[in-house]
Amino acid sequence: MGELRDLFVWLWGVLSWLFSMAVLFLVIYVAIRLALTHDRRSQVPRPRDVADAELRERVATERAAQKRAAEERAARRREAEETDDV
Repeated sequence: MGELRDLFVWLWGVLSWLFSMAVLFLVIYVAIRLALTHDRRSQVPRPRDVADAELRERVATERAAQKRAAEERAARRREAEETDDV
């Protein structure tokens, strides 16, 4: 009877060790999956981010064109005033 009890104690020890290894495996697996998902998200821009970047670029181009046009108008105005004064 003592041998049977020793067998069950040994079996309980092995099963608890296997269970703890399975839990450890799952924790490591989930951590790696989360890290890879986060890494993939940081490398591949979302469609919304791409659209925002395109909009910012288009707005910057339009503002630069408006600024150049305003500077050209101001320069023409100054030239016109100089020719009128002379």
